[in-house]
Amino acid sequence: NLKMIRVDGSMLEGGGQILRNSVSFSALLGKSFHIEKIRKGRDKPGLKNQHIGSIQAVAEICSAQTTGVELNSEEITFTPGPLKSGTFNAHLSSAGACMLIAQAVLPVAILGPSCQFSLRGGTNVDFSPQYEYTKYLFIPVIKRLLDIDVEMECEGRGYFPIGGGRITLKATPKHSLKAFTLRDQGHVTNITCYIHAGGQINGDEIRKLKEKTTELLKSRFESPIDFIVHLESKSKSRTAGLIIIAETSTKVMISGDSLLTKANDFNKLATKAFNILITNLNQNGCADEYLQDQLIIFMALANGKSVLQVGEISLHTKTSIAIAELFTDGKAKFKVVEDKINKFNLIECDGMGFVNSNFV
Repeated sequence: NLKMIRVDGSMLEGGGQILRNSVSFSALLGKSFHIEKIRKGRDKPGLKNQHIGSIQAVAEICSAQTTGVELNSEEITFTPGPLKSGTFNAHLSSAGACMLIAQAVLPVAILGPSCQFSLRGGTNVDFSPQYEYTKYLFIPVIKRLLDIDVEMECEGRGYFPIGGGRITLKATPKHSLKAFTLRDQGHVTNITCYIHAGGQINGDEIRKLKEKTTELLKSRFESPIDFIVHLESKSKSRTAGLIIIAETSTKVMISGDSLLTKANDFNKLATKAFNILITNLNQNGCADEYLQDQLIIFMALANGKSVLQVGEISLHTKTSIAIAELFTDGKAKFKVVEDKINKFNLIECDGMGFVNSNFV
């Protein structure tokens, strides 16, 4: 495909997500692109380690030729070649976000040849979904909605600033994706709280965090509350994080999370995650703000009409929709329907019906 798609890296949300979605679509659809003004509105514009990791990982799967892929670069070109199967590495020397690299490679792993990935870097870092979110919310949701098989394991946490976390990721390829409907939030039936902490956090501090989290949740819910705690004893970090996942009667999963790199205020950690959970539930959607934008690429590639009930439509989601329409040449048609009475939005998409030509 000789026509190069022009992407404005500063549009809408203007962040790294434009890049991640662009490389995924490019690899699958065989379309070259040129992106400029990368992360233009950010304090430190241009490519950072995790963006380079995402581009290089996808470039390796699709034998792409690239220009401009270097630290702080504000424009790149990406010309994909044939997709190939294998084990691919994205090993960052910093605490760059592994979960964001996972976002870039997953669509290609699901709708391309058989791939598995070894990721190194930050597993629980700021400005990125935490490992538990991806493992216990995002992956179960896409498994159920898209009938796919994805496995992700963590062999060691990576915290800021050192990183060094180890993740393995693999997906069983599909011939194509069926459209899905995710509507009706239902009522909360059970809550799971995932706590992770570096080796400098002690048992008393974790107990305080559990107590405060329990107190807040019991003030609002009658459902059972479970805790799963992971202490990364080898780590010299004082990072601690909490991810609360509420599951509902309609199998919807909504979350709230918080992360402190120098954790000392455990009440603050619990309160922030709880408040985000309540805000997300009150939106009356079936996908919280982190999930909604990640589902857009799958809606665009699927065969048939998908419907997703959300509260407010995030800027990330609007950006994902714009990139999907650009790369599919309008073959994926999105429409937003506002339900003023019940105070939610429906994102509808007639997918392009992508077929995996590498499917065996």
